[in-house]
Amino acid sequence: MKNTRIIKKEKVQIARDILVYLLKHPDAQDTLEGIVEWWLLEQMIARHIAVVKEVLAELVDRELVLEIKSADSRIRYRGNGEKHREIKAMVGERRRTPAKQKNSERNRGIIDKPLHGKQGDSTERPLLKKKKNGEPTLEHQIGK
Repeated sequence: MKNTRIIKKEKVQIARDILVYLLKHPDAQDTLEGIVEWWLLEQMIARHIAVVKEVLAELVDRELVLEIKSADSRIRYRGNGEKHREIKAMVGERRRTPAKQKNSERNRGIIDKPLHGKQGDSTERPLLKKKKNGEPTLEHQIGK
């Protein structure tokens, strides 16, 4: 069961999203399903675009994701196949054999590199960190 504080926070955010939508679209009206599908989805997307852009830039900097300019001049993103093992290790893929675990130890160095600036710069938080047991993981920095 969810913590009541989390539920209250969600309710406050949903109420805010509905009111923001109505401010932008004063003549809007819809069913419960329509509000969830369209109004709230629109607000959620608007909130996440900036964060997704930052995360993609960090993943591109680390060469985990490739940035490709297509014929229509739009940027497309795709996984870097050469970093597949590192990516698997970072997202916590648990289906490794002991031999594969030993090989992945070499790939863990990537998470010690700073994203921007100098090593130890306290103003920057790396997206990629190590778990206490040494396993690499992705740490989401949203709201931190």
